[in-house]
Amino acid sequence: MTEVNNQQTIGFDMTTPNPLQLPAGTINPATGQPFGTLRGGLTYAGVSGNRRTPYKSDWNNFQPRASFAYKVTDRVSVRANYG
Repeated sequence: MTEVNNQQTIGFDMTTPNPLQLPAGTINPATGQPFGTLRGGLTYAGVSGNRRTPYKSDWNNFQPRASFAYKVTDRVSVRANYG
């Protein structure tokens, strides 16, 4: 599963600059000190070197499956599968 338009979020990065910045000189009322730069933002699939899929594919766990279905009548069918 991939996102063609690179709009799928795949995580959160605490080092990414946040686009919502406080005005310069804003004071934290709890400490009386100015706020620092806000950090943290979403990471998107296919952007800034991120992979295009939400999860890494695991290609070494191949598990074959076989199945069939047969319609006996309009109301009766036989189904079987393995795997």
